[in-house]
Amino acid sequence: MRVTALILGLIGATLLLIGGCTGTVFGLTAGAFEETVGFNDSAEGVISSSDDVENAGLLAMLVAVLSYIGAGIAMVASRSSIAILSTSFLLSIWLVVIDTTSLFAAFYYGAIVIFGVCVVLLILDRKRSRATAGPYVPT
Repeated sequence: MRVTALILGLIGATLLLIGGCTGTVFGLTAGAFEETVGFNDSAEGVISSSDDVENAGLLAMLVAVLSYIGAGIAMVASRSSIAILSTSFLLSIWLVVIDTTSLFAAFYYGAIVIFGVCVVLLILDRKRSRATAGPYVPT
């Protein structure tokens, strides 16, 4: 289960990195285009503005780095990996709150599902290893 969590965590972090990089570039480009054309309509309510897309992209890149660390230590330090991937899961939900409607949010939704699966797999592996391991007997 740890190997599966490692691989899925790396896939989720890569999704966040791709979505974050493209979202940041698109947000910067769209913002510059809006300034050039003189488009001053601010997005209110459900629609994401170019600033929202840019900010979510920057945060997604930061969460991706954190997720790479969490997934990378899944084989060695499962408790730390559970904590880091749980934090990545919550930050990914925050990403979706910031940027709900852009194309790049699809990457964030995928990462939420993958990180949730990783956390569940690591928790199940932890419980299973505790159940099969006998009590500690000092020698």
